[in-house]
Amino acid sequence: MKMMVSDVGRNRRIVDMPENKTAIVVNDDIAQLAFVAGVLRRNGFAVETCPSGVAGLKVLDKTGPPSVIVTDIEMPGIDGWQLCRLLRSPDYAHVNHVPIVVVSSVFTGQRPQRICADLGASAFIPVPFTAEELMEKVDAVLGGDEDAASRVRACILAGSIPTGQSIARMLPGKEYNVRVVENTTAAVDAISRHSVELVLVEDEGDDTAIELLLRAAAKHESSPVLVCVVREFDQARAASLMRRGVSAYVSLPLHEDFLRVTCERARECRAVEDVERILSRRTWELREREQWYQSVMSASTDLVYATTAEYTILYLNQAMEARIGSDSLGQHCYARLYDRREPCSFCPMDGIQQGATAGFETQLFADDESFHVSCTPLPRPDGSIALMAVLRDITETKRILQRAAVAERLEAVGQLAAGIAHDFNNM
Repeated sequence: MKMMVSDVGRNRRIVDMPENKTAIVVNDDIAQLAFVAGVLRRNGFAVETCPSGVAGLKVLDKTGPPSVIVTDIEMPGIDGWQLCRLLRSPDYAHVNHVPIVVVSSVFTGQRPQRICADLGASAFIPVPFTAEELMEKVDAVLGGDEDAASRVRACILAGSIPTGQSIARMLPGKEYNVRVVENTTAAVDAISRHSVELVLVEDEGDDTAIELLLRAAAKHESSPVLVCVVREFDQARAASLMRRGVSAYVSLPLHEDFLRVTCERARECRAVEDVERILSRRTWELREREQWYQSVMSASTDLVYATTAEYTILYLNQAMEARIGSDSLGQHCYARLYDRREPCSFCPMDGIQQGATAGFETQLFADDESFHVSCTPLPRPDGSIALMAVLRDITETKRILQRAAVAERLEAVGQLAAGIAHDFNNM
């Protein structure tokens, strides 16, 4: 074991960390999977990456309990909910003790304790998050402080430290990790360096301070919400600040329940905005990626098509469509390509369904046209396996090889004839 200083929670503390730290990261988002794994590796973890819950369970069966598991919630097949509950069940008693850190963009802003309790997880991180936030949670759960790992990080900027401390006492200690600061610079620093999720600021009419805080919040990935506290409610002022980006506006005297509910609702509203922003960005990225793939396939001179396990044509690239027509979609491949009434005897579909690849030569479209066909399995969103076939025209290549073979034979015959003539002349 070695000692490590952790800055999680209200006070710095010393925790015991295992020397051989291992982690299993489960996420179907390739970019997020690589990011989390990279952060953990840079912090001394040996990491196994898994693109699905099923893959995660297989790795667990093979490697045994890791130091920590980091998993997404929304995944195809066995999702994060099912994975967490399985890992906390008697069937997986050998990993019941392993801390689980859950990441999700869908549940961003909801009370972390509620999500962790529902999942049996140790800590929750809303997406997007920074490397610092990830390691803060991981260090906390490995140090046994799961409450600290799930607290909301909050910053309070008031006219005086005592006022800030009195506001801080209204936020439940089990739910919030509160930092009271005395000036705008310290509050901006708390947003940028400590990834706070909630900023409570006493509004004294200083627009410059509010603007600085809003700019800092807009730049940071944790998307903190800003809640203003005033001595007297001013509807025009409240409307002005809300239009500029302040999430909520409350007046003194504060009531503990009202303040807590206001902060929760402000964070939940921000969560909805974050999810919409993330979905919009991902939708755009998927469209860009789809257009790129379509461009690549359209530019290919090879003929490409995909079929279901029942031999129904799902996709044709531009070159293939020009050969057999767009009306081939939905038809059987053996009928459109080979004019048969039943699947071809040489079709590798059975092997494709088992994850194998295959290649063979065939003649299509005309007796003198030859193609090399490469077949690979293509996973579909519904979990089924399609066959993707790439047909490369090798007609000219075969003709060149045939001419070369004929030339070689003629050369051999010529050499034989020359040898016979030489022997005859020497008789």
